Amino acid sequence: MKRKRLLISATASALIALAVLLILQYSQLSPFVKKEKIMIAVALPVSGEAKLQGQRMLQGIRLCADDWNKQHKDRNIELLVFDDRDDKRMAMKAASEIVANENVLLVLGHYSSETSVVAGDVYKKTGMPVITASATADLITAGNDWYFRTIPANRFEGGFIANYIFRSLNKDKVSIVFDEDSYGLSLVKAFEKSAGILGITVKGKWGIDTDEKNSDIEVKRIADELRATDDTGVIFLAMHGAEAAKIVASLKYPGTSYTIVGSDALAAETFLENLKRYPGEQIIPGYHSDDIYAVSPFILDISNEKAYLFRKKFADRYKEEPSWVSAAYYDAMQVAAEAVERAEIQGVISIRESRKLLREALARMNSPETGITGICGNMYFDTHGDVSVAPAMGVYKKRLFLPAFYQYQFVSETEAEQHALSSSHAEDLITVDEKEMEKFRIVYTGIDINEISNSDIKNSTCAIDFYIWFRFEGEFDESLIEFTNAVKPVALSRPIMETKTDSSAVRAYRVKGTFKVAFDFHKYPFGQQTIRISLRNTEIPRNRLVFVPDRLGMPQLETIKNEIENQTKRMLESWNITGILFYQDAVTKNTVVGKFPDNYHETDIDYSQFNAVFQGERTGFAFILKNFLPIFIAVMILYFTYFLPHDRFGIRLMMLGAAALTCGLYHLRIYHYFSSAGYFLFIEYAFFSFYALAAMSLFFFLCVRHLLKKDARNKIKYLSRAAKILYPPAVSVIAVLIAYTCYLK
Repeated sequence: MKRKRLLISATASALIALAVLLILQYSQLSPFVKKEKIMIAVALPVSGEAKLQGQRMLQGIRLCADDWNKQHKDRNIELLVFDDRDDKRMAMKAASEIVANENVLLVLGHYSSETSVVAGDVYKKTGMPVITASATADLITAGNDWYFRTIPANRFEGGFIANYIFRSLNKDKVSIVFDEDSYGLSLVKAFEKSAGILGITVKGKWGIDTDEKNSDIEVKRIADELRATDDTGVIFLAMHGAEAAKIVASLKYPGTSYTIVGSDALAAETFLENLKRYPGEQIIPGYHSDDIYAVSPFILDISNEKAYLFRKKFADRYKEEPSWVSAAYYDAMQVAAEAVERAEIQGVISIRESRKLLREALARMNSPETGITGICGNMYFDTHGDVSVAPAMGVYKKRLFLPAFYQYQFVSETEAEQHALSSSHAEDLITVDEKEMEKFRIVYTGIDINEISNSDIKNSTCAIDFYIWFRFEGEFDESLIEFTNAVKPVALSRPIMETKTDSSAVRAYRVKGTFKVAFDFHKYPFGQQTIRISLRNTEIPRNRLVFVPDRLGMPQLETIKNEIENQTKRMLESWNITGILFYQDAVTKNTVVGKFPDNYHETDIDYSQFNAVFQGERTGFAFILKNFLPIFIAVMILYFTYFLPHDRFGIRLMMLGAAALTCGLYHLRIYHYFSSAGYFLFIEYAFFSFYALAAMSLFFFLCVRHLLKKDARNKIKYLSRAAKILYPPAVSVIAVLIAYTCYLK
C-alpha cells in the first residue's frame, strides 16, 4: 500500500514538474528563453535645475520602451541613464562614457541645445546615432549626419513665429529679447529672416548672456528699457524658461497691454514653475502668465487619436498629465525602436557596424511612406535630419496651456484636402522654410448634462437635456452644427447666454433631444453606463475647423441654470458620475466635389467631431437590493424546506415549485426587458445558480423519500444534517464564483 502511494505521488510530482517546465519554456518570463538585449542610452538631467524636464523625458521614453517590450518576445529594450545635469562639461563626460560602452547602440537626448551641441561632436567623431526631441538649435543636426531630431528646428520655429505674429495676431512691430547662445541666436536669425520678408519692423533687440554672473542685472535693465519704449509691438522671447520668467514677471501683470510670444521653452513646465515663485502668480493664478503665447511641438487638445491613447496610458501610470517633452520623447523612442527593427543588426559582431546600420536605417526614414505616425505627427527626416511636423501655438489662461484660436498645418496634396483648400483665402496661407501651411480655426466646446431620462433599452436610446457652449473668435454659424448620434435632427435655438470681448465670444444653448446610446448590461444591476454626445460642423472640414474641449469651463452658466425653472437634476438622484471625458476625433463623410461634368466625383472628407462622454453608476443600495430580493427570498424558502419533517414530501415539492416559479417569472420579465442585449446579464447567473440549487434540492427530496420507503431513518438523519450544513457554504461559494467570473474579473 505504501509503495502504491509512493508511486502515485512520484507520478503526480513528475507531471506537475513537466507542466511547470512547459509553461516556463513558452512564457516570456522563462529563464530558458534568451532575449536579445537592445541597449539604448538616455542622456538627460537627472539632477540640477532642469531635472524636472529630465524626469519628463524619461517618463515618455520608459512608457514607449515598456510598450515595445510587451510586443516582442525575443527582444528587450534596456535603458542606460546618464546624468548630464544640463551642463556642457557634464554632457561631454556623459557622451564619452556612452560611446565607450560596447553595448550601447543608440542615444536619446540631450535636453537642451547647448548640451546637445557639445555632445554632438563626440557622437559624430565616434559614429554614434543620436535622437533628440527637445533641443532645437540648428547647429545640432547641421553638418552632423549622426544626430537626428523629432521636433521642428529653430530655422522653422523662428519663421513660424514671425508668420503667426503677422498673419494671426495682425501685428507688424516686434521687440526681441534673446539668450546669447546657440538656441537663442538661431531662433532670432530665422525669425528676422521671415520678419524681413513679411515687412515686420524690429523695434529693438536685447541679448542676455546667461553664463554671466550679472545676468539678473541685465534682465532688470532690459525690462526697464522695454517699459520706457512707447510702442514695443509684440515682445518675442527667444529664451530659456527660467530667464523668460524673469522678463515676464517684470513686464506682465493685470493692467499692462504687452503681447508676449515665446519659443518652445515657454511651453515647458520650467517656465511656469519659475513664474510661480513670484507673489502675484501665487496669489492669483495667471497674474503674470495669462495671455502669453508660446509655440509647442505638442498640444493634446488638437492632436490625433493616437495622442489620446498615449494620454490615458501616461495618466494611468504616472497619475499626472503628460507634458510636450514626454510626448516628444515617446515619439523619439518609437522612431529608435523602429530603426532597430529595420536595421537588421542581428548577427553583426562589430558594435561600430551595428551603430552604422542604425544610422542608415534612421536616414532611410525620409518620406511619409517610410516614416511612422507618432503622437506629435508624421515622423520622417529631411536632409538635415529634422522632421517636418507642424508646431502648435498655445496661450496661457489661468495657468492652463491651451491651443490658440488659430493654428496652422502643412498643405497636403491629397484630393480631399485640395478640395478643402479651394475655399481658403490667400491670407490663410503662409510659407515657412519653403513649406506651405494653411490656417485652421479652433472652437472651444463644453457640455454640461442636466438630465437623462426615458431610457429605451430595446432601441438603445435615451433623452438628454444638457447645456452646450462654444468659445470662438470671429464668426460662428451654429445652424451648421449636427449632433451625429442624435436619433432625430437637433437644432440649436436662440442662445440662453452670449458674451463678447475684444478678442472672442461665448454662446451657450440649452438642448433637449433623443440620442443613441451603446448600453452595456453585462454587469447589470452593477456596472457603469456610458452616455455620449457627438457633434460636428456639416460644411467646414477638419483642416479648416477643429473643436477642442473647453478646459476653462463655464462658471457663468451656473447663474443661468439657476434662473431656468424646474431644474430636476433627476440624473444625479439615481446616478453617480464617475468619469467625464471630452475629446475630438475625425468623422469621415463621402462628399461630391469638382465641377460638373468633367471633374464631378465623390471623395471622403474628414470633419472634426467633438465628443462628450459621461460614465455613471447607480448610487445607493436600494436598486441592487430590489433586483436581488426575489432571488434571495427564493433561496431562503428553498433552505427552509430542509427543516420540514421528512415525510412532508408534498409540502416540500409545493414550496420548491413556488420558489422556482417566482424566480422563473422574474427571470422571464428581465429577459424580455433586455432581449436586445444578445448576451447574459450578471443577474442571470444568479438565476441559473438558483435553478441548480433547486435541482439539487429536488434530488435530495427524492433520496429522502426513497430512504423512507426502506425505513432507513439513520441515513436520512445524517443526509439531512449534511444538507443543512452544506447548503449555506454552497450558496456562498456560488455567489463568490459569480462575482469573480462575471464582475470582478
